[in-house]
Amino acid sequence: RHMSAAWILMGSALALGAAHALEPGRGKTVLSVHLTGSKSQWKEALTIGLLITVLHAASVGVYGVVGVWLAKTLFRSPD
Repeated sequence: RHMSAAWILMGSALALGAAHALEPGRGKTVLSVHLTGSKSQWKEALTIGLLITVLHAASVGVYGVVGVWLAKTLFRSPD
């Protein structure tokens, strides 16, 4: 029973994450203006894009670990 709830939550998180990636955002606009205005080369664009991706994924991982810890701490079943 608990595993099916976990799979539903993971599927929901995946779907919401994909929707979030498709949303327009100020960061994408700022990055495109910077790259266009500074006549940057594709290597700089790739480097910035990879850096943003890695940092974003790492922050999501940290939020996940903290969320699991909080859930286990706050919703601990009485023994």
